[in-house]
Amino acid sequence: MRLFDGLSHKELAEWHKQLARLSSALRSESFCSVLVETLGKLINFQGVVIITYKNNHRPISIYDSYLPSEHKQVVVKYLDGVYALDPFYTALNRHIAPGVYRLKEMAPDSFEQSDYYLQYYRGLNNIDDEVGLFIDLPDDVVMIISLARISEMESLTRSERNVLNSIFPLIRSLVREFWALQSVKFVSGADDADPVEKAFKTFGSGTLTERELEIISLILQGHSSKSVASSLGITPGTVKVHRKNIYTRLNVSTQSQLFSLFLNHLAMEASME
Repeated sequence: MRLFDGLSHKELAEWHKQLARLSSALRSESFCSVLVETLGKLINFQGVVIITYKNNHRPISIYDSYLPSEHKQVVVKYLDGVYALDPFYTALNRHIAPGVYRLKEMAPDSFEQSDYYLQYYRGLNNIDDEVGLFIDLPDDVVMIISLARISEMESLTRSERNVLNSIFPLIRSLVREFWALQSVKFVSGADDADPVEKAFKTFGSGTLTERELEIISLILQGHSSKSVASSLGITPGTVKVHRKNIYTRLNVSTQSQLFSLFLNHLAMEASME
């Protein structure tokens, strides 16, 4: 497929004007909003969040389209630690290559049954799927431009995916230039403390084994017992035994209670930073 197939001369001229606006905004505070507007001319999406990640450092919010009343419940809550269960974030830990990805393609096999999905992802945001543009930046930083598709919208089409893949090299180049020019304003003074790694290590401290903590992490991300077993090189039966022991030691009886217990522990760790 060719990117401009089917466009009239007028539409093609308008597209070039839009790219010129985006290029002109590289030094401006409006760059992200113009970038979102540009992407909106290519595919349909309901909302957008732009976040940078660097190893185990706390992520930095660059831009989002949420109303101020929604920002705290969605973006702030995510940055405070919920991101550790996000399939996009866990994909970064696997050193995924720059490109365009659908969250559903990366999510564990039981992601839609996980409490992260039910309570935060779908429950709070009514999101059905996300398209992420993963852009590599200097100093091991990765920017993800996340375009949300709500349940009322149709699934991402092959045509839309091809368009994003075609335009990605240009978007990547412009974003990298934007970051070179403006990253200081986002990085300077940012809270570098990240309670998540510590929270996973200290959750159930003195009660749970290292293997059980590994299993909890995978369960909360949305892995089934079979998927956990495959990831850790053990049998599904062994996972079920560990899971029963975890529930007993933490005095919980459901995965929802385990999720709530972890979020409370995460909030406590964050308050101590």
